[in-house]
Amino acid sequence: MTDEKRQRIEGFARSIAEQEIELLPCVAETPGRAGHAPSAHLMTKGNHAEQADKVDRSGLANYFSAVEIAAEKDPQLIAKSSIAMS
Repeated sequence: MTDEKRQRIEGFARSIAEQEIELLPCVAETPGRAGHAPSAHLMTKGNHAEQADKVDRSGLANYFSAVEIAAEKDPQLIAKSSIAMS
């Protein structure tokens, strides 16, 4: 890979990482309507550092008592997860 291609790819990655988080309509209001239940958990998937940054920048992290970031989500992972509902 040439330096030019590497720099171009790194530029794309930076622009994605710095992109403003856009919440879907009503997402920001939903946790407040739920009464901020202390047992509310969030599970997302993807690269841990990227997803943690997105959760933090979204402003929604404070609504959850736990945030779990998995490489992939599947029924077995969710069942044995620390956020599985009993």
